[in-house]
Amino acid sequence: MNFRFVSEAWLLADNVEPFLQRLDLMRQGAGGRIRRAVIALGRGELLGRLGRIVEAREAYTESLSLAKETGIRSLLAQIVVGASAMGEPGMSLVRPHLPATLIACRELGLERYRPRVEELLLTGLSFDAPAERSSA
Repeated sequence: MNFRFVSEAWLLADNVEPFLQRLDLMRQGAGGRIRRAVIALGRGELLGRLGRIVEAREAYTESLSLAKETGIRSLLAQIVVGASAMGEPGMSLVRPHLPATLIACRELGLERYRPRVEELLLTGLSFDAPAERSSA
């Protein structure tokens, strides 16, 4: 099952709670760390888009921990890009992983994620700076 497409479809629904409950059941069920990491990533993306930042950050934290344990650098790139979309709550989680993620993108040919990771390294280190400029 591709959780990305399923998550996108559920965003169109009025009530995503059944899907979130299903993800929780899938996460707790049989399966390895990689499966749990991918499910947590999908959960983080969905919750982040719904504006449920605290829950999304928890899901990204779980996914990040599992990605680090398993050494799956392509998953790390997905987590960095997804979590950074939440602004500072996500950036504070993934900021320390930006250099390693850029290296992974270059070594693994992850061209889909590389431009965003480069942008985050150049401009996303502090989300306070743009707010200060706009108020000046």
